[in-house]
Amino acid sequence: MSQGIFTRNVEGKGIFIAVLILIYYFSAGSVFSQEIVPLKLYWNSERGDNFTTATTQGEQDAKAAGYSFIRVEGYIYSKQQSGTVPLKLYWSSTRKDNFVTATSQGEKDAISAGYNFLRIEGYVYSTQQPGTVPFKLYWSSERGDNFTTATEQGERDAKAAKYQVIRVEGYVIPVCR
Repeated sequence: MSQGIFTRNVEGKGIFIAVLILIYYFSAGSVFSQEIVPLKLYWNSERGDNFTTATTQGEQDAKAAGYSFIRVEGYIYSKQQSGTVPLKLYWSSTRKDNFVTATSQGEKDAISAGYNFLRIEGYVYSTQQPGTVPFKLYWSSERGDNFTTATEQGERDAKAAKYQVIRVEGYVIPVCR
């Protein structure tokens, strides 16, 4: 890979640092190569539900329920690392909504709205680290949908659909552009 490819897009966004981190982690023989996994976004138009998952079970559930893959939102850890917290998946059968959260407020909100805990999807940083980006939670009262994103496209999509930003749920390794 040419360094020029990445330096054009850096402009203070930490992309070059993220690329170096990914190259290190995914390099042949790295003991960490199995610990970083993609955080994938799925969409179900019938339910009006966004679903972000990083587990094989989540992918299987999404496909079985008729969700379509949209994009990778970032990368997270499959095993807990220093400075990371669990990214927990909740489900509401009433709203037909998946909700991932890594904050205590998110857990409280999920439980008080009648969501059930399903599993840990992986681990995200609780505070910003070099080379990470915010993983933001958006809410649409019209759709009854929680939507988490770490990409500029995801933020544009959320704003275009009139979602409201709620909070940062954690920090993830960004997708390289």
